[in-house]
Amino acid sequence: MFDRLCLDQQPAAIVASLDGALQALCEVTALYDGRGFQCWLLVFDGNWAGGLGNLGHEQLEWLEDDLEGRAASTPIVVFAHIPLWSVYPDWGWGTEDAAQALGYLKRFGSVTVLNGHIHQIMQKVEGNVTFHTAMSTAFPQPAPGTAPSPGPLKVPNEKLRSLLGITDVTFKRGQQRLAVIDKPLQG
Repeated sequence: MFDRLCLDQQPAAIVASLDGALQALCEVTALYDGRGFQCWLLVFDGNWAGGLGNLGHEQLEWLEDDLEGRAASTPIVVFAHIPLWSVYPDWGWGTEDAAQALGYLKRFGSVTVLNGHIHQIMQKVEGNVTFHTAMSTAFPQPAPGTAPSPGPLKVPNEKLRSLLGITDVTFKRGQQRLAVIDKPLQG
């Protein structure tokens, strides 16, 4: 998924796994918010049981409460394993209660939503929200609707590393957008 998160060009978290990402990002949020950092990081644990992902009442309630006192000018970065937009619902590539979460975020001038789960690069912009999915470091998946179902895509060995990759995310103070750079493991 996302390999590195850089804040003001300094690596803040190097992520090796989803569990590591959640722990590291929670630590980064506390560290940088405590220093007056002007970007708010949110990490969601999306439940998935074969259908669409689901944030659930508890996380949505937390999000609403957490955002309540924040200025609309605060840049927001959201990490969610399952996409918060409907990439391909037939394959579970979306989150059923994402509209409620995005409703809480719509008043902010700059929202970036980063996710994995689908193991490929896709981008979408809706108003002030930019969505970005990342390649996988584990296995590629087929493009939406090009196979009977999602799952590991069988490719020739010599092509595999060009379909896997990492994403660097860089925030530079004073700029509205994050720099999101995808790199295959083999160029």
